[in-house]
Amino acid sequence: SLSLETRAAINTLVAEATTPDREARIAANIRYYRSIYKGRYYGLWGLYHVVQAEVNKTAPMALQLARQAIPVRTIAMLNLDGKMMIPTETAGGGISYTTMPYTVDSENAALVNGIEPFVTIAKAPLTLFPLTGDASPYRHSDALTKVGGRFGRMQPFAIEPASAPRGFWADAIIISRGSPATRPLP
Repeated sequence: SLSLETRAAINTLVAEATTPDREARIAANIRYYRSIYKGRYYGLWGLYHVVQAEVNKTAPMALQLARQAIPVRTIAMLNLDGKMMIPTETAGGGISYTTMPYTVDSENAALVNGIEPFVTIAKAPLTLFPLTGDASPYRHSDALTKVGGRFGRMQPFAIEPASAPRGFWADAIIISRGSPATRPLP
């Protein structure tokens, strides 16, 4: 009998060979693990992966799982007044890193539509905002669904709220304030 790790590796290789869509492969792997291990799963994923609605006419992992009746709960993190590291090539072919502002309330970085109330309210380093309550103004809303600014022009990111199975694209958001950049390990 093959070990669980070997079966998982084979499952991953088959998914990669037969499914060109990365999000579908991730969802297939999660379905596979759920077939072996019952219970809850937790993970740290990038913003695109956790959106429970179409983004630029594509289906992120969380939406694919939700469409297959797999329970998904997501918390997205948006940054205010933070910094990030951008890799840049050097003349000798190496890589150096440049620190840049990373914030979702600036035309010079990213500007998320509807972020203004959170900018005013979120004063702590991390603030959690549930989006799913019956009285939430974000249910079936287009607020927090489009990214403008410099990053939005470089890589458009538009969430289609009408495609969200439960009426919202995330269960909650965390506003992070003043997060410093970290240099990747070599």
